[in-house]
Amino acid sequence: MGINGVVTRTLLPNADLKWIYVGAIIPDFPWITQRIIKLTGFADNLYDLRLYCVIQATLFFCLVLSFALATLSRKFGRTFLILGFGSFLHLLTDALQIKWANGVNLLAPYDWQIWSFAFFWPESFVTYALTIFGLIYFFLNFKRAVNQPESVHWQWGMRHFSGICLLLIYFLLPVLMFDSPESADNHFVETLREAESRQGKYIEFDRVVYKHRPSGGFITSFAGEQIFVENIALEDDAYLSIRGIFLGKNRVWVEEYHRHYARLRDFASFFGLGLVTFLCGRYFFLVVKNGIKDGKKLPGDSF
Repeated sequence: MGINGVVTRTLLPNADLKWIYVGAIIPDFPWITQRIIKLTGFADNLYDLRLYCVIQATLFFCLVLSFALATLSRKFGRTFLILGFGSFLHLLTDALQIKWANGVNLLAPYDWQIWSFAFFWPESFVTYALTIFGLIYFFLNFKRAVNQPESVHWQWGMRHFSGICLLLIYFLLPVLMFDSPESADNHFVETLREAESRQGKYIEFDRVVYKHRPSGGFITSFAGEQIFVENIALEDDAYLSIRGIFLGKNRVWVEEYHRHYARLRDFASFFGLGLVTFLCGRYFFLVVKNGIKDGKKLPGDSF
């Protein structure tokens, strides 16, 4: 939120912070959905669920969702630029971090190559500094964010209809596109799905829980599969990123691993989402409180 706020308002000095913050979290929407679905236990195929989220988190689909949300604003073009640029900044910032078996898709559906510049780990000093900066930026600009005037387009029209159509595209089109990211082995979905042909294949795991056992440690993949790992010199449970080679169907020889000592990234994400939700809720409360009582329309800032 801090990066998006500073960069966007440097280019567009009067850009509405509420739209900036929404744009900053658009690429996370699919992963939020994945967490909810996995917690509820409704997902029958976690490989397809991962592919679905990979597709929705691409820059292309972030722009589709940005277009749909921008139809709510009277300043459609300006708001689309804020949301789309915010999504791009989010993905670019993610690409700067070291995330094995992970990264961002900037050119999909043309090219499903994962982009990762891998400059620093999620729990590095840079991440801490950016997180603290974002928190300070949010609170210093909270009042401005709530009160900044820019009208929402409340009345129904063709613009809203096009927004609904784009939302349908955002949610339904990824179902028809699984083959491309799987063929590119994004997040190693193809390698993990084809259990019988894993032996000798390279594999990476992004931030998985390692369980130490005297007989041999194991991890659990994003699909819920228990995989035994060898060549890890730890005597306790840990939170690891792993690179290795499959020795068999469910056994991996670890060539390199990184221990994550803090889970700040997850906590910061949840806290940031909570702040944005609170800000938007506060905004709508003020709009309703100060709204025109004839019921025809409500004044207010852009969301």
